[in-house]
Amino acid sequence: MLVESSLTWPSLPSPHGASPRFSDSPEQKGWQAQVTEFKALWQATEVERDRLTEFVSVLQKRVEESDGKLLASERKLQEERQRAVVLEQHVEKMRLEPGRAAGSQRATSRSKAGLPGANTRHNPNGSERKDPSSSQLSSMPVESQMEELTTRLAIQAEENETLRAALGSALRGKEKDFRMYHETLAQVKSIFLQALRQQKADKH
Repeated sequence: MLVESSLTWPSLPSPHGASPRFSDSPEQKGWQAQVTEFKALWQATEVERDRLTEFVSVLQKRVEESDGKLLASERKLQEERQRAVVLEQHVEKMRLEPGRAAGSQRATSRSKAGLPGANTRHNPNGSERKDPSSSQLSSMPVESQMEELTTRLAIQAEENETLRAALGSALRGKEKDFRMYHETLAQVKSIFLQALRQQKADKH
């Protein structure tokens, strides 16, 4: 029994034998250092990922708002251009036919004077169905009509210019947002590459 015990005892694992020597080996220390570096790099990339996710969410919201404003401005600008074309055509027509317009106005005045109340009898609500601005404009002298139309045209041109400026501002805002997005991506890429270079340098 004593011989058997003496032969089998050295084969039993020692609680303080191989483990300390293995943990102190250069290979094990190298692996532990790499694990620590990878953990730090992973944490840094997680932080950057959260920042990018938040930034992209805000950017997407701003882009959607800008797109909505841009479409509304484009529709408004198109409507105002159409109105400006109509006003220009009206002004040009009155400039080319001042005599005819004046004669038509005098004839209308004489017919109204000769038949008082005729329009009221046949169409008592006719004046209410007419566009007030159109009826007021048609009752003015030719010179006043041209002056009024010219004023409206100038106001319309100013409104169109304001819409163009708003449209350009929206486009510049979108360009600025995308530029900030690309700059953020470049910063994240730089941080990641710097961490990789540092890791390679530490290995050597």
